[in-house]
Amino acid sequence: MSFLDKFNAQQMQNLARHLENASEGAVNGLWNTAFHQYFAYRAPVGPPERTYLLQTEAHPPGLPTHRADIILSRQTYTPLFFKWSIVCEGKVNSNVQAWDVILTQAARYAVESSNNGDILYIVGARGRTVRFWRFRRVSNNSYDSADFDYVNGNVVLGPDVRHVLPALTLVEEGAEEKDVVTGDIELIEKLAQAQGVYDIANDGPTIRAILNYIQPLHT
Repeated sequence: MSFLDKFNAQQMQNLARHLENASEGAVNGLWNTAFHQYFAYRAPVGPPERTYLLQTEAHPPGLPTHRADIILSRQTYTPLFFKWSIVCEGKVNSNVQAWDVILTQAARYAVESSNNGDILYIVGARGRTVRFWRFRRVSNNSYDSADFDYVNGNVVLGPDVRHVLPALTLVEEGAEEKDVVTGDIELIEKLAQAQGVYDIANDGPTIRAILNYIQPLHT
């Protein structure tokens, strides 16, 4: 089963093969489509009104020279409220664009765009594959991250990994996101190895379940 309503199983197989060698823009295009389906078109009706804004190449607060690939922001009107909810980083299918690079970059944006108590979601895409994380800002200098997994038909959170994300803010602006100290890279890679990697063509029910799990938390 496809996780995109407008794509049948064969079309998703064709799209997945295309994304094996496609550009970053094509990868992000897939997830832009998915976020429209699961969030922008499912905004609740009635008070308090809420809408979702999808932004591409968005500047994280405090990082004017950086751009996040896709941001989903939630806005309410009574009172006026505007906050980042999902950070998505898409990369081509390449060993150079390793999962630790994707997580480092997206998590840094989550750090810069959150307040104490906030929960954001990170979607990391590489070619035809994807991973999901929950980011939580506990206090000014305390963050944690947990992966999403799908076990026996249920979406569950993996073990929290603490003291990893704060170190990501030490990366100098303008430097490559992967240029963090060796110890941090090892922790991030360990985290990445613990995550589920989902294929857009073969893991449609799992991806759909995770996106549906996230969606009500933004209402």
